[in-house]
Amino acid sequence: MDCGANVGVYTRIALSRGARTVVAVEIASEPLACLRRTFEREIQEGRVILYPKGAWDKDTTLGLTTNPGLALTADSVAINRGVEGPEVQLTTIDEIVSELHLPRVDFINMDIEGSEAHALRGAATTLAAFKPRLEISMEHRQSDPDIIPALVLRLNPHYETRCGSCGMMTGRMQPEVLLAW
Repeated sequence: MDCGANVGVYTRIALSRGARTVVAVEIASEPLACLRRTFEREIQEGRVILYPKGAWDKDTTLGLTTNPGLALTADSVAINRGVEGPEVQLTTIDEIVSELHLPRVDFINMDIEGSEAHALRGAATTLAAFKPRLEISMEHRQSDPDIIPALVLRLNPHYETRCGSCGMMTGRMQPEVLLAW
């Protein structure tokens, strides 16, 4: 599962490493159009499933915000980027798994612009049932390195976690990603 699939970099990596099916979760219209073009064959084959809702902790609709001075990947429902965009639909990872009748979830990549903690809470059943490997972005809020690892372990205490490389984020040096297995 590639949450915040954008143009499909992680989707392509997963396919090249042997993933049978990748669910590409993306809410922004331009990246969705790009995903449709880039993965046209894989979508037809059923190897890529585009899911045009965002990952959150409940079914809801929120406004997407953007900033023309930032990359297209910076659109967010959790962090005000300054310019109001369209309303977008959000749901839980647990609901995505149920709706798509996924027999298992092996890996979740998540870079969803400050929505990571919300999405993890909406994945409680999936994390308990399948214990997928996780790669979760922690670069959007100063509190991410404190909140996200603790949340993963609260949702499933059987995870082992490790912080990835550090970088200058939100005005201070902090880990950019959480890895869990």
